[in-house]
Amino acid sequence: MRALETDTNANILSTPTLLTLDNEEARIVIGQNVPFITGSVRADRRGDHADAVPDDRAASDVGLTLRMQPQISEGGTVRLQIYQEVSSVVGHVQPRRA
Repeated sequence: MRALETDTNANILSTPTLLTLDNEEARIVIGQNVPFITGSVRADRRGDHADAVPDDRAASDVGLTLRMQPQISEGGTVRLQIYQEVSSVVGHVQPRRA
């Protein structure tokens, strides 16, 4: 990130800090945990009307996830593996009728 300090086009909004051990992964999630339906929707019929009832629910982290894993050699050099994932929520999709 220090390379961006000299770039006048960069705008650093925050500088989070992660602490981890050799060969141990550290993770930071910038976003939110969003619930969603994982199973199908069944119709619950009562009298003259039917209600849609979701079968299964789960939650997942949505936003920016940054994972890092350092590997420190005997000579003191550090190899840093960095993984970035960006995810978002897709709007509700209406089922198609045949």
